[in-house]
Formats: sequence, structure tokens, C-alpha cells
Amino acid sequence: MESVVSMAAEELSKRPKTGGIYTTIAAHRDCAAKRLKDLSNKDPTIDVGLEMADAAQLLKLMSFSTNEIEMAGQKGHKGAMLLIQAEILHNKGQELIAECQNLIKDTL
Repeated sequence: MESVVSMAAEELSKRPKTGGIYTTIAAHRDCAAKRLKDLSNKDPTIDVGLEMADAAQLLKLMSFSTNEIEMAGQKGHKGAMLLIQAEILHNKGQELIAECQNLIKDTL
């Protein structure tokens, strides 16, 4: 029975995708790939990193991905997270320096 199931699954995977939904998906896939390419030329920001990660994930869901695209998406996500952490640390550092300044003002 398992061999029949695997044979059927293989046969289904080989069938051409001809319905209207596949045309729509192909158009969106091409648009997402173009946007990902455009983002690769922008300054590296949190929003660019997140959009690149999301576009890479979307292309993966559309079965139009490569290891490089998936890796780029992971790096985009990680880069965005690191930039957010850097902002948080920067703000915390400024708060601590302001507290330090206030302590000195009050003491001297």
C-alpha cells in the first residue's frame, strides 16, 4: 500500500499545473523575486532586512526558492533583529549616561 501511495504522490508532483491559480501565483512569484532583487540594492535597514526575509519566505512557499535565497532570507531576518537589538542597547546606553550626568550634577 505504501508503494502505491508514494507512486501516486510522485505522479501528482509530475503533473503540469495548468489552472488559473497557477498563473496568478506565477505573476506574484515574479513580482516577489523582482522586489527581492530591488531590495538587494537598497541601504541595509531593519525594514529592508524584514522585507527581504518575508520575500524569501514567500518565494519558498511558492516553490521558487534556492538555498541562496533561503539563506539570504535568514540573514535578512537576523540582521534586522541585530539592528533592533542595537537600537535598544543604544537607547539604554544613553539612559545610563544621562543618569550618570545627573548623579554628577547632583553631587558636585
